[in-house]
Amino acid sequence: MSKVQKTVLIIVGVVTLVIAVISGFGMYAANQARNAADRMYKPLDHNGKAIDTAAAEPFSILLLGIDSGGLGRTDQGRSDTTMVVTINPQKKTTTITSVDRDFLIKIVGKDRHDKLNSAYAYGGVEMTIDTLENFLNVPINHYATINLQGLEDLIDAVGGIEVDNKIDFTLDGIHVPAGKITLDGEKGLAYARMRKDDGTGDMGRQARQREVLTKVVEKLASVNTVKYYTKVLDALGDNVTTDLTWNQMLDMATNYQAALTDIESIQIGGQGYMLNGGYYQIPPYYGTLEAQNRLREQLNLAPEESLSLISDPDQRLYDDSNLAPDAGWDEPERTVNIQFAPNFEGYPAERPESSASSDSESDDSTTNNTSDDFQSSENFDSE
Repeated sequence: MSKVQKTVLIIVGVVTLVIAVISGFGMYAANQARNAADRMYKPLDHNGKAIDTAAAEPFSILLLGIDSGGLGRTDQGRSDTTMVVTINPQKKTTTITSVDRDFLIKIVGKDRHDKLNSAYAYGGVEMTIDTLENFLNVPINHYATINLQGLEDLIDAVGGIEVDNKIDFTLDGIHVPAGKITLDGEKGLAYARMRKDDGTGDMGRQARQREVLTKVVEKLASVNTVKYYTKVLDALGDNVTTDLTWNQMLDMATNYQAALTDIESIQIGGQGYMLNGGYYQIPPYYGTLEAQNRLREQLNLAPEESLSLISDPDQRLYDDSNLAPDAGWDEPERTVNIQFAPNFEGYPAERPESSASSDSESDDSTTNNTSDDFQSSENFDSE
């Protein structure tokens, strides 16, 4: 396995670092890796479709970076980073879909619309899976999570990482200077968490989180010593949870390698929106439909001609027929395109090519109404 493939595996899911370790150090590490996998294993009470990894069936896996267990935090926390990965070994393709934590969507099992990251705080992985299956209209077969303490431990386990930090900032009393610097676990965690000093907001934070994980793998691949893989496996065993068994991980390492030759990143960009004093992102109609159908194609499911969410009378959607959404603060030229989902009934199956405006514009009452079940989610906003 090449270094590039190892890096991709980490971006796809930190759980597969177990496999990268074995690839780097040989089967001498197998017993330690097996022990780490057993400690990570946490099955779910979820009626998801069983996937035969031994037969190399395409599957999806939810990856969550959890904002808990680090910087002194002990609560259940929030899902700080959310990615849904689909892997199809027959088509030799992998997709990584980033779903913004601030999306205002239906929280399945809570009977309300709220920020996506509140689903984990309310009901853990199970509620997050149910919520994303409803939002993306695809089954989610597996999951993996890593908490903040795990990221800190991974960085320390490889002796620190080098980055070229573009922004001088201080977060929770931890100062991270600009320039080419070596980060220990504490500063590396702050580097991965910082958002408010970054002009690109959550997208910038997600990029730094991927960078940190990539740097960990590069460091691991560059030094062939037992002390590194032992500490890394300890960090994984203590801080990662997944419903993948050891045998399924081995199946992934042997049967799904070909899918890593073609990796597609998908970002569903939302429209920034202030509501009841809280900041949210409104999902785009066509952007979400296109992402749904790309994931369905990956899982060998038939495409849909309309967005499944249009039957939800309390779901807000952004009409991106002619004007792309902007994750920044409200702009009248864009927020006028926010409508309740049933108003999108009868929209064409494909995004119009014309840039002419207007037929899809809504009146002010549609834009500014709030549904009775809505409550502000300020408590689910983090740094």
